[in-house]
Amino acid sequence: MTKTEFRPLMAALAKGCRVEFDREQCLVWLDALCDLPAAAVELAVRRFLCEVGKWPDIATIRRFADEALHGAALPWEQAVARVLAAVRRHGVYDAQAGLGMLDDRTRLAVKALGGWRRVCDWPADRPETLTAQFRDAYRSIAERDVSRRCLPADVRPALPGQPSDALTTWHSRKAERLPSLLSDSLSRVFPSGGQTDETTRPVFVSGTETCSTPREPALVSAATE
Repeated sequence: MTKTEFRPLMAALAKGCRVEFDREQCLVWLDALCDLPAAAVELAVRRFLCEVGKWPDIATIRRFADEALHGAALPWEQAVARVLAAVRRHGVYDAQAGLGMLDDRTRLAVKALGGWRRVCDWPADRPETLTAQFRDAYRSIAERDVSRRCLPADVRPALPGQPSDALTTWHSRKAERLPSLLSDSLSRVFPSGGQTDETTRPVFVSGTETCSTPREPALVSAATE
């Protein structure tokens, strides 16, 4: 998402929630959302205004944008129903076909329970135990998957036994990064480096107006401009 695409979305969020964002806040938001497609962020903003409507936060916008891109996680009740249907249809001897009926998260949950054969051999008189264990495994997998995917690539924690993407990305960008997040954002948004002096006023975005100094344009402009 570019600065030009970001402006009207931030203005709509500010107006819809009747809040004010100063210049530094806008830069932090842009830095945290710039890796996402503008269309996904727009859908996330519209959903936030309809469902929440106050006190916007970056984490919720990123989660809504992720669901716009990938869809919401399948409820565990539906997932376990698909597992039981696959077991009835294919049985223990056709694991490939049975697992082929399931999505990736559900297959991981089946693996966490001991695999396809163990699920098929589960005692028929204890279905509630299977259901409870599947529920816990599936929820854990889904939450971990969504939580990781909602993070920007350069701040994702490393998976067990794998090198950290965050450290790799950080080291590859170290030479070109400025000393602080704000300075990095300033250099991206304002090619001149975003230098200000004591005469520069902060930029505010509210539900009614956008204002800035004559020498420095507002980062966020009204959606209608």
